[in-house]
Amino acid sequence: MTIHTPEANPTILNDLCDPMFGVYDAESEIDPELGASCTGPYVATAFTAMTEVKMDKNSNYWGGEPAIDHIELKIMDDVDALNMALQNGEIDMIAQLPAASASLFSDTDTYTIGAATSTRSQFLQFNLESEALKDVNIRKAISMCIDREGYADVVFAGYAKPSYGIYPDTLSYGGTDGINLSVDKYDTEAAKALVEAAGYTPEKPLELKLVTYSYNTGLLQMTDMLQPELEAIGIKLSIETYDVLDDVLQAGNFDIAALSYALAPTGNAQYLINMLFASDGTDNYGHYSNSDVDADAQKLETTFDTSERDAIVKDLTQKVVDDCPDAFIASQQLLIVYNNKVTGVDVNPSEYYLITNTLDIAE
Repeated sequence: MTIHTPEANPTILNDLCDPMFGVYDAESEIDPELGASCTGPYVATAFTAMTEVKMDKNSNYWGGEPAIDHIELKIMDDVDALNMALQNGEIDMIAQLPAASASLFSDTDTYTIGAATSTRSQFLQFNLESEALKDVNIRKAISMCIDREGYADVVFAGYAKPSYGIYPDTLSYGGTDGINLSVDKYDTEAAKALVEAAGYTPEKPLELKLVTYSYNTGLLQMTDMLQPELEAIGIKLSIETYDVLDDVLQAGNFDIAALSYALAPTGNAQYLINMLFASDGTDNYGHYSNSDVDADAQKLETTFDTSERDAIVKDLTQKVVDDCPDAFIASQQLLIVYNNKVTGVDVNPSEYYLITNTLDIAE
């Protein structure tokens, strides 16, 4: 197969290995309920939004016939119910196990916990249309009140690393080496001084609304930790949770959004940059705009040399850190737990490729 692109594309290999890049038969009829069946090892037979997907094996799978005939994927918002479902045998595996639940499955005779360092990070996105948050010092004050070390150690039970930059240090362009950080520790006293300079006190607080996912226990715990810290320095934070955040974010009906993204699922820094930091980014719900950041994003579109690309990303990181449109909190490990009847599990840092043709289960 030969692929022709309209112009030179330095990330074509990353793009081709993106799990969201699908190949399907354009001449076949597409099921209006289930969508197109592509080249994966399983074919959807039933789908209920936010509840479950039922799948049968694709006997014509190019990589070899899958070992399991039928797989069901279930969405369970209640973490306690999810844990109990694995413990009582109702399910066989939990994908993206909350770190706080890991201790429940420490019996290695019964369970296996697979872990891989991913590029997923939790972060706050500030709405720069919010009058008070146009002040970079208010944004930095909020960032200073995040106990990143405590969050990584307590909420993630050590399965995460605090983040003061953007990308994790496992990536060649990640980490904070060479970056001048204006927020480099948990410092409520410095935060209080910035808030007071802006005219707010615990007696006369700044009121802000934070929105987040109703089902992300880690972020819910983080916001619960953050709320009293902000109140003590003169910021009154109300928290609203939603099953689906998209409409709220697109409408701009928030001051702060607590989010969780995979930052570079194929290793390409542009994935996040074009979504979050470019002025026209698809997920730039906070309306951040910096012409120098946009210029760096454009340079990446035509730069092939890896070291040059890394240098551009580092430069962009410095500019974003200075502006603080987002406050990155922690880079987490991907945890998957399964009972020992399950074999052929490969925990992939991209967070995809879990349901493979090698996955099997003993009767």
